[in-house]
Amino acid sequence: METAAASRKPLVLADDERLLLAAELTAVLEQVASSPIAAEYAALREAVERGEVPEALERPLEVLLETSLASGRIRRVHLAHGEMAANRLFQRTGRGREIREQLDAVNEGLRGIAGQTLGSVAFAPRTPGSYSLTIETDRARVAIVVGPGGVRVQSIEVGG
Repeated sequence: METAAASRKPLVLADDERLLLAAELTAVLEQVASSPIAAEYAALREAVERGEVPEALERPLEVLLETSLASGRIRRVHLAHGEMAANRLFQRTGRGREIREQLDAVNEGLRGIAGQTLGSVAFAPRTPGSYSLTIETDRARVAIVVGPGGVRVQSIEVGG
């Protein structure tokens, strides 16, 4: 039986995405030339030149986009249009879809408190790089965890 992941089609790149990635990969390959990951990024560059990124190269693409977006490099080098193209592409990767699913689940949990009277909202530290957001209303308490693994509803308490 074929899994959904095994049947996933390659990511087809728009012209602006292809140009942005080609430039970013050139810079990365200069930095990692003697590293064990150089071959993986060289293969990714070849795929980008063809205009399609196969599933097998999606992980290095995700790492490249996440790192370049989070550091602000893409916006500094390629300006707002480049950042928009990189974000649009990232949203189409497996990691981007995973994040969207997490956010959809959290938003679904938050819909339950729509229209209620807000009592308090507070962030608190959990572990380094991980935080909890607690929202209390007149009828519910929602705890959300925000961290390196994403965003998720930790608990929903209904009462009152």
